Amino acid sequence: MSSIQHTRFSTAVTIPDAPFSIDHASRILLIGSCFSTSIRKRLLADEYQAYASPFGIVYDALAMADQIQYLLSDESYSTDQLLFDGELYHSLLHHGSWSGQDATAVTDRINRAMDQTRRQLEETTLLILTWASTRSFMHIRTGQRAANTHQLPMSELTYEYVPFALLFDRYKDLLRLLKRRYPRINLMVTISPVRYLQDGAIANSRSKSTLHLLAARMEQNGIWVFPSYEILHDELRDYRFYDPDMIHPSPQAVDLIYERLIHSLHPKENEILLERIRKIRRALDHRLLFPETEAARRFIQRREEDIRQLRTDYPQHPHLFSDEQPAVEP
Repeated sequence: MSSIQHTRFSTAVTIPDAPFSIDHASRILLIGSCFSTSIRKRLLADEYQAYASPFGIVYDALAMADQIQYLLSDESYSTDQLLFDGELYHSLLHHGSWSGQDATAVTDRINRAMDQTRRQLEETTLLILTWASTRSFMHIRTGQRAANTHQLPMSELTYEYVPFALLFDRYKDLLRLLKRRYPRINLMVTISPVRYLQDGAIANSRSKSTLHLLAARMEQNGIWVFPSYEILHDELRDYRFYDPDMIHPSPQAVDLIYERLIHSLHPKENEILLERIRKIRRALDHRLLFPETEAARRFIQRREEDIRQLRTDYPQHPHLFSDEQPAVEP
């Protein structure tokens, strides 16, 4: 019995020390897959200033490099860069949520978001890149890489698994340029733990292996690599921690990965603030069954007083529980 009590039933993943930290004054930009969106959702719930990519969700690591390059170029998007499928105008660099029936309206929204993100980059202190796959699509007629295929017929597209050497050369130069232009930005890379099984498990493993090699080389260049993939697949390592599709991590698994990330980045001296924020967040998320009762009114008053007191105690963080929304959304 005693031997069972002392047996470990999982292998804990060792997280390398981060060369930087974050607090609630940090400005965080996240670019990447749906897993990146899940992490941002939790950052926002904890009242961090976390900004979405102006391109939307992206899985292709090389297409992500194209997006970052476009941000650094200061170019504006024009209607002749859009693709019309007979009903909607699409940007091959953007997620489908940016598409629309009016070409001018689409480019106006794209350019407003791009300009907003370029202004935010001046104050950004952490850029999180979530690489998901090396599977990369090209639109045959335009010769443009497609960050999103917008359900175009496969006859209009071709794809490849991008080799390590091409990815490394592209990111080595790109991130060097980014750091030179925005020297205050810290860089973090993580590999999405979501498996991409369109071409089967073997192709997914090869793709993820290439991304791990790329992350290792980036780490040698001073970029911090957080092991999201390893936490799910080596530490949790159980289908209980997956969504019903058996591919995406469950909310519980994402919560655990997020907590490991925050523990790695958040200084201990800021834990009191974070706990106060989470207490208020729990109160805000509490659904009142009988909001017209006196008990419910007192609960709301206490909650509002807690928010006022928090903002009084931390005047250096005026965004806490304010109406300001840091999102860049279509």
